[in-house]
Amino acid sequence: MDLNLLKVFILIMRTRSITQTAVLLDVSTPAASQALSRLRDHYNDRLFIRQGRSMHPTLFAENLYETIYDAYEVLDQHSKSNRTFSPELSNRAFRIACHQDVSSFISAPLLKYLAEKPPNTAIHFEVGHKNDEERQTALKFKKVDFILTTTELDKHSYDNELLYSDSLYVVYRKDHPRLKGRVDYDAFFNEQHILWRPQSSVITTLDILSTLPLPKRNSVIQVDSIYHALLLCAETDLICAAPFVMINKILSANPILNVSVLPFETNQLQFYLSMHRAHKSDQGAQWLKNAIIDISHNIKFGSQFEQVHR
Repeated sequence: MDLNLLKVFILIMRTRSITQTAVLLDVSTPAASQALSRLRDHYNDRLFIRQGRSMHPTLFAENLYETIYDAYEVLDQHSKSNRTFSPELSNRAFRIACHQDVSSFISAPLLKYLAEKPPNTAIHFEVGHKNDEERQTALKFKKVDFILTTTELDKHSYDNELLYSDSLYVVYRKDHPRLKGRVDYDAFFNEQHILWRPQSSVITTLDILSTLPLPKRNSVIQVDSIYHALLLCAETDLICAAPFVMINKILSANPILNVSVLPFETNQLQFYLSMHRAHKSDQGAQWLKNAIIDISHNIKFGSQFEQVHR
């Protein structure tokens, strides 16, 4: 069988759209439809059933995808590894999936880096996924090239680069009626809290990172966006625990918050850049990975705050 037909099949599985498949292959929609028709004849199965605007795979198609995916990836990456990537000449568009909080502090320096060096290379940040599971699925099916996450993925299938580690700090508004300076243990647990809990977790980030079980806090609201929590802190008497990299983003624009070290020990929050191991031979993906690593070295995180406030 013509391997180009399998590429059409793989892309329809990923996009659920003949039109999008045609765009990715740079062919006409009728040409992509004709390729699908040849696949249907070859396998004697409909493969995809149109439901509204989406193409839903048959059970045979799902089983076929699982069977051929790994072999196709090896062939596809071997083909890409023989192509020379030049960032100055490339017009490639890379896709990075991450939470909107993470995008807010990495996107600006990365886009600035790209603007100064390879003029035609583009970055698309995908922030619409609900949780890390959806982002990992997008990475698995090559809907994105990278994900930025606080969870290390399976090392057998993914390459995880630890960009940096950050500590959590207590945050409260400048004119808080009770808190001034460093927050002690009793004061921390006497206050009302905003709890930061990712959608994929049943417990808060602070509870995950704490080295010991914490007493129950007086929770007023739970959010999955730390920037939402920080803005609430600035406008109410509520307090929250947040990583310094995100606190600093708010403080650099407007010093409306006070920051204190936590009155108990916690592990650090780790940020990873993850890519599928099949991309290790992709020169373009490796170039962008190295660029993101370089950029991460210039991001301010908690250890710098503690050196100043000891």
